Amino acid sequence: MLEASEALGGSEDARTLAVGKRMVDDALRNGWDPMRGGFYDEGYYFPGSDTISIILNTKNWWAQAEGMNALLLMGQRFPDDPMQYDAKFRMLWKYVETYLIDHKYGGWYDEGLDNAPGRRTALKGQIWKATYHHYRALVNCMARLEAF
Repeated sequence: MLEASEALGGSEDARTLAVGKRMVDDALRNGWDPMRGGFYDEGYYFPGSDTISIILNTKNWWAQAEGMNALLLMGQRFPDDPMQYDAKFRMLWKYVETYLIDHKYGGWYDEGLDNAPGRRTALKGQIWKATYHHYRALVNCMARLEAF
């Protein structure tokens, strides 16, 4: 949302920033793997429960790519926030480097090998997978890191 507003020539809107921050914070509170890093694929609020249950613990490639960009964006705007966006970004980058990037043949696996080890020998390409997310996330992350 913030990038779209910027691309359309708008100035940073405090309301859009607040909504974006709430979305990222919610994802970190409810869908973040605190042990290895990374955003889980699916969670659900079951009736009678105040907390979310992870119902699909795989971590798809595009959510991690977009997550890196979002964490750096929030880290720039809220460097002293208790959510520790910069630390979470570093943890997510380590996750991507360890479990998503195919260092032998190139590209990214569809899902992280920590919870989907069979992806190592599965097809990496599919109709919905495009390098757009990888490229955009990495280019944006490099630009954000250079700005620090």
